[in-house]
Amino acid sequence: MSKPRSAIVPVECPECGRQSQLEYRRLGCSAVCESCNKETCLRVATIGEIPNTGWELTFGEFTRLLQSDSSRKTIASLLKEWFDHRVMGKGKGVQVLDAAKAPLDLLSLHIRIQEDEQKQRSMYQAAMSLWR
Repeated sequence: MSKPRSAIVPVECPECGRQSQLEYRRLGCSAVCESCNKETCLRVATIGEIPNTGWELTFGEFTRLLQSDSSRKTIASLLKEWFDHRVMGKGKGVQVLDAAKAPLDLLSLHIRIQEDEQKQRSMYQAAMSLWR
């Protein structure tokens, strides 16, 4: 199975305006700006365009799927099938637990899904079905 490459997008710090580049799939995660040293959520730069990313979802979209009452059950089913993970909690308090009931880092889980072509596509298709 091939490892999908992530599109690169121009981003800017909402605090100081410094522009840099970031993998599309990481949009929505917090980062420390190299210029102003503030932790922030980088956004697509005004000069940038979102590229055609195929089946890729951003981290922000992934967390939205987990936090939403209307989509959590569907995403939980995929995580259970793929990794034997459980989704616990609601809204911003949602957590994903591994088989030993230890909480997982959501960004690492998201990247793991996005790096598996079949899982990436299944997650994307589930999201599009839920958001229609």
